[in-house]
Amino acid sequence: MKGKVRAVPATWCRLLLVSSLLKHVAAQATNNCTLCADRSPVPLSFRDTVVPLLEQSLGSGATCADWDAAVAVAYAETSADCSIVRRLSSGVCGCTALQEEREGCYLCAGGQNISDDFLDKPVPFIQGWYGGLEPTCQDWDWLLRGIYEEGDMQCTAQRVYSNHCGCSYFNFKTDLWVLLTRISGSISLVCSGSLLFYILKDKMKRSSIYHQIILGISSCDFISSIFFILADTTAPTPDDPNASFCKAQGFFLQLGFAAMFYNASLTLFYMLTIAEGFRERRIRQIRIYLLAIPFGLGLILACAGIPMYVSIGNVCWLPSIFVTEVFGASPLTTIFVGVVPICIAIATITLMQGRIFWFVRQSEQKMLKWRFSKRKLDGGGRSGNTKISMTNREKKVLWQSAMYVLSFYITWPIVLTSLLVKPDRYEDPLSVAHNVDVAAAFLWPLQGFFTFAVYFRPRIMKFLSRGCSRLKASEKPTKSSGSSNCDPPIANEEGAG
Repeated sequence: MKGKVRAVPATWCRLLLVSSLLKHVAAQATNNCTLCADRSPVPLSFRDTVVPLLEQSLGSGATCADWDAAVAVAYAETSADCSIVRRLSSGVCGCTALQEEREGCYLCAGGQNISDDFLDKPVPFIQGWYGGLEPTCQDWDWLLRGIYEEGDMQCTAQRVYSNHCGCSYFNFKTDLWVLLTRISGSISLVCSGSLLFYILKDKMKRSSIYHQIILGISSCDFISSIFFILADTTAPTPDDPNASFCKAQGFFLQLGFAAMFYNASLTLFYMLTIAEGFRERRIRQIRIYLLAIPFGLGLILACAGIPMYVSIGNVCWLPSIFVTEVFGASPLTTIFVGVVPICIAIATITLMQGRIFWFVRQSEQKMLKWRFSKRKLDGGGRSGNTKISMTNREKKVLWQSAMYVLSFYITWPIVLTSLLVKPDRYEDPLSVAHNVDVAAAFLWPLQGFFTFAVYFRPRIMKFLSRGCSRLKASEKPTKSSGSSNCDPPIANEEGAG
């Protein structure tokens, strides 16, 4: 006889179903992401805080409580997105982040924490990221850790303004940049000023086209040197009143490009003198172009770059083409204001100097053929030394022009490279970016020194020549040595330096 099967009450079924669902929800809850890294609820005082960062994803007026609920549904506890959200939210919604969550791009270089004195300091120039709310240095620090990783170009660029929060930007490396810039700028200032005084005090030199071009180069170098000495004292935060001083520094450093164009005028002067046979009177007909065009081009470039002058560590100037987007601009400004003019100047000066050397070589070959033919017509005989050399004056003019071009090559190609190098791994002293920028920080301000050294080179050689002559006169002739070991260098002449 079959027993009767008793039906389970519907209430029991509902209870079992609810119990099963609760167990499932509890299990899932431990795997879901929470806004606070220690899985504690958002503090009551922050639950109704509006988070502008959520406007695009959750709509206008989304609060920390809404954010907490959204991440619990969207992300798992172990996901990378959950970690990023926690980095972003800790400063905004009052969560206390776990130490192991403190990763990513630190605002202060070297992984240093912001000093307690600066944690609550407002950072008004990133209000756009927070929808008009005024974040603090702590908020900024956590925001960068959530967005960027250590070593990213954007991380490096953000640290330009980290001094606002008490950070030492790039630490020792930037201190080294600033020190080198100030040392070389001071040397250049003294040399440029001395050269200006030396030429301006002499009426004959002031009327010479050669010296007028040198005056143009030295004047630009003198002004640039002043702003190189100021170095990072002009580094701004965008809300700081001295941001205009940063623009001024960038303007006058860019105006120094006129010195580069004056170098091109100087090479053109030498080419016309040596290769084309122009006399001073004929060159005076184009003097206005040799003197006015370089300054005009430098002024145009200086004005065109004003929107892009930012702190690049040691001075305010154009950023590398790889980081212009960090400052909300196109790399075209850096390309057309910095890269293209330097490339044109290098190409122009190289071609003109090549024309000079080619002319000299052709002249020597023609002279050699003429001398050889003359000896054959005279009946031969001992050939002797058939190498025909230029006169002393021609040698001096040629080498003086070459020295000016060499000083140009020492300075400007490294400046060009600093605009084109990718600013990765700045902290690594073995990285290309580090070494290029250290070289540029030292060599760029030295333009005035190089011009000074090349200008006075013939005079120094003449001084040494006289010293050698006195030494020879004081030596007693011996049978074993008919001449002195002192070989006097070529003496100076006006126009050769």
